[in-house]
Amino acid sequence: MKDVEIVQMVEGQRIAERIPVEDLGGKRYRLEGSPGLLSGLAAGDEIELKREGFRLLKHGGNVCAQIIVSRCDTATRNGVTRLMEEIEGWLDGEMQVEGKCILVCTAPVTASFAVIEKTLDEIARRYRAQGWMYGNVYDEDGEPLNWWPQ
Repeated sequence: MKDVEIVQMVEGQRIAERIPVEDLGGKRYRLEGSPGLLSGLAAGDEIELKREGFRLLKHGGNVCAQIIVSRCDTATRNGVTRLMEEIEGWLDGEMQVEGKCILVCTAPVTASFAVIEKTLDEIARRYRAQGWMYGNVYDEDGEPLNWWPQ
């Protein structure tokens, strides 16, 4: 496994993030973790890197969520990990952005959106999160991407 820099243009701004991947050859990669800044991707997705961006080749069946908490301490990380594991999900990691801590989580879409949202709401309640958001469920206009089985 290695990390690659994935780039996305958002409202004219270049967003870049290093993500752990499995090299599939020919500039194709499978994401081993969900991103915290890039939208439209989650762990398990297969992409092809382009000069300034990527092309999504295949969804991996996972939902990415970012949870904004005030502190990224060990107790919070451990608690979030336990709650995510209850739905066969996991905590990918954390990042500090503009003085806020963002926890990046992944859950299989087969857990159902109702269960995923209940878990994320419980995490938000227990750890006094400022909120949470999906990373690969809605487009920039707020419309569902509909990549999951109906």
